[in-house]
Amino acid sequence: MSGKWLEELGFSTGQAVTVTTERGRMVIEAVINI
Repeated sequence: MSGKWLEELGFSTGQAVTVTTERGRMVIEAVINI
């Protein structure tokens, strides 16, 4: 996924994300490697 709207929501360019859908919504979560 890409777009300036992701940056506006706090995601960095090139940042890994997980996208899931549930009950009619799309959830985008940052992948955090510890």
